[in-house]
Amino acid sequence: MCRLGLRLLGHRVVVTGVVSKARKDVVYVANHTSYMDSVVLCALLPGDLAFAAYGELEQNWFQGSFVRRLGALFVERFDPSGAVADTAKALDLLRDGRPVVMFPEATIMPMSGLLDFRMGAFVIAAKAGAPVIPIAIRGDRHILRHDGRAAAT
Repeated sequence: MCRLGLRLLGHRVVVTGVVSKARKDVVYVANHTSYMDSVVLCALLPGDLAFAAYGELEQNWFQGSFVRRLGALFVERFDPSGAVADTAKALDLLRDGRPVVMFPEATIMPMSGLLDFRMGAFVIAAKAGAPVIPIAIRGDRHILRHDGRAAAT
């Protein structure tokens, strides 16, 4: 559905590199440039993906309902004790064969470049013995920007 949606919207997605379908217990880590990132990754990555989403999003009536239907892993960004429980949930997902997708910057910013990475994705991968697959997303920052509006093209 995501592939079709991107095509209908006239967005061309170009992939450089290869995504292996051999393992399901992987942690994908990607830079976070736009609210469109999840749609692009859903269109390209194999498996029943479990996206990590910030916990506050679960309470949003519109976005939260959509993300819940995707089977998101809602994570605590500010309380360390909540983060421990989130790690256990992510490990369970990996054991169940669901690849976990995380944005280690933990937010979207309007400027280019990368923010400091939070360590959650790497801790989860290390505990699970799962590989970390890095992904660089370019070109969709202007589609659904940091302020939530689509940029004029």
